[in-house]
Amino acid sequence: MTTYGGVRHESADAVIVPAPRKNWAWRHLAGLTILALWVVWLAATVWATPREASATQLRSALEHGRVIDSRQVDSQPQFSASAFLFDKQSVPTSNEGQYVVWTSTDHRQHWTNLYSLGTVQQSSGQQDYLSAAGSYVFNNTHFRSGIDWAPVGLAQLMLLLFALGAMLGGDAPRRGTRWFWFWTFNLPLGIGVLWFAVQERLTDPEPRPGRWNGWEALGVNIVGFLLLMFATIGVQGLLSS
Repeated sequence: MTTYGGVRHESADAVIVPAPRKNWAWRHLAGLTILALWVVWLAATVWATPREASATQLRSALEHGRVIDSRQVDSQPQFSASAFLFDKQSVPTSNEGQYVVWTSTDHRQHWTNLYSLGTVQQSSGQQDYLSAAGSYVFNNTHFRSGIDWAPVGLAQLMLLLFALGAMLGGDAPRRGTRWFWFWTFNLPLGIGVLWFAVQERLTDPEPRPGRWNGWEALGVNIVGFLLLMFATIGVQGLLSS
């Protein structure tokens, strides 16, 4: 730990004294809690993942006020390894899109081909069927105002806040600096959070002479995103073949 202008900075070369044995229980409890929160977040993500819904299901949900969000898009939503979230790709929104992505009151996301809706009433000024179908869905959606704490967002927030607290508080990390772990938390699927829990809280490693630093975290992020991108492309290729 060095001081510049009265501000302390953590050094990657700083010698870290092994944590007292009395902190063993706290560190392991923190690691187990991170793993449990990650499982909850993953389960919520799988629950909310976009899935195909029929026109009958969409019409029924609209008639009973069970659609709380909707948007017209050009393509079917697919998974991507974007930042910390395992989320659907950000597909372009368009008034002429063939698909509508909608969210039901249980916070599950669905997508429906607008051409399957059949006959819809067209307003004056609407030139094509897709515009009319999109307007029908939009006008019957019960959009919610304010912050809507969906299970996925709430689970992710709890996981990230607890992991940051476990990283910033307690014993100094032994394998990497706090800056290293802060940036690796951005790895897809929460891999960086799991890595931290195993390396720094669930195990009792010997301190490294030169701990991983922020620049090395940048390299880890680049390699991690590339590997997951190629894996995603491979899986999509297998599923489509």
